[in-house]
Amino acid sequence: MYQTFNQGHLFVAALDEYSQALSGPTVLVLDNASVHRAACVQARHGVWAARGLRLQFLPAYCPELNLIEILWHRCKHYWLTPDDYRTEQTLRDKLDYLMPRVGTEYTVTFS
Repeated sequence: MYQTFNQGHLFVAALDEYSQALSGPTVLVLDNASVHRAACVQARHGVWAARGLRLQFLPAYCPELNLIEILWHRCKHYWLTPDDYRTEQTLRDKLDYLMPRVGTEYTVTFS
């Protein structure tokens, strides 16, 4: 799964599903992670735009606009285990468990 995710295919599937459910024009702000710039992702920009989804990329280095990086770093390096990446579902389950607990059981300092 990890290689597939790096190639952008899971990201494409997620945005395909998300874009089909939009009720109006939507802008999704992304960083410049390789998964966001993958060829398979770029190939879908027109399809998503026709559904009302526009992708807006942050500047290449702009941590003050991208605080989520601190949270994802904490998730990837401290809270997720290799076993959590077994399948898309195990990863979703672990993230569904973690996210509501950020700030209480799991803490992050954004400074």
